[in-house]
Amino acid sequence: RWMNQYKDNLKKVQEDAESLEKKNKRLEIEMQNYRGVISHLEDLFEALSMPASMEARVKTPYFRTDADIERTTEAAKVLESILFRPLPAGMEEMQAVRERKEHFEGLKRGFCDEFASHMRATFTAYGQNADLRSKKLSASLTGGIHRRLTSYRPLMMGLSVMDEKSFVRLRSDYRRELRQLFQPLVKNTFAILKGKLLKEVHERRLLSLPEGDAVKRTGRPEPGRVRPQEAFVQALSDIVSLCLAEQEFLLSFFHI
Repeated sequence: RWMNQYKDNLKKVQEDAESLEKKNKRLEIEMQNYRGVISHLEDLFEALSMPASMEARVKTPYFRTDADIERTTEAAKVLESILFRPLPAGMEEMQAVRERKEHFEGLKRGFCDEFASHMRATFTAYGQNADLRSKKLSASLTGGIHRRLTSYRPLMMGLSVMDEKSFVRLRSDYRRELRQLFQPLVKNTFAILKGKLLKEVHERRLLSLPEGDAVKRTGRPEPGRVRPQEAFVQALSDIVSLCLAEQEFLLSFFHI
């Protein structure tokens, strides 16, 4: 009898040992899963984090120098990548993730408002600049404006993604303000040309030969002289070139 009892006890011990082993394996698997989830969450929250220095640039963006614009652009790109980072299914429902998303959405709204306000003021400054409006339309003038604005191109591209409405409004603002600059410039260009031609005629600097003169019959002006129609053709050619340059800038800056 005691042998049977011993066997029963031994069997029970073996069963308990096997049960414990199964539980240990199950716990080990669960721990591995937990560690994987924790590691994944740590990576996720790191991806939804922004260095303090860059967050400060987004909160208070500066555009005074090219270096300022470059640093602000870098911070804006990090913000954009966080906002549009794809999340695993179900993660967006986590409270911590929602709070981080709401935080960065607030940063985005503030940054986009600041940047749009700065660009609107920049466009207005060009459109209302009395000194520029009194000048002659030239490649150096329009090219200078384009070069100064080109440094904002990456930020404009980011704005089109983060705040499309502000981007579209800025496009309209640019057209309105720069039209106020370019229209007087075109008028000034022709006014200057007209005055120059009248002066040349008055001073006999344009070709004016007696009827029947051989040079006049051939239509060849004296060296250094400019015919009025040639001057106007050249002016129109210059304006067309500037219009094409402006069109290329619009395509590049507003990617339309």
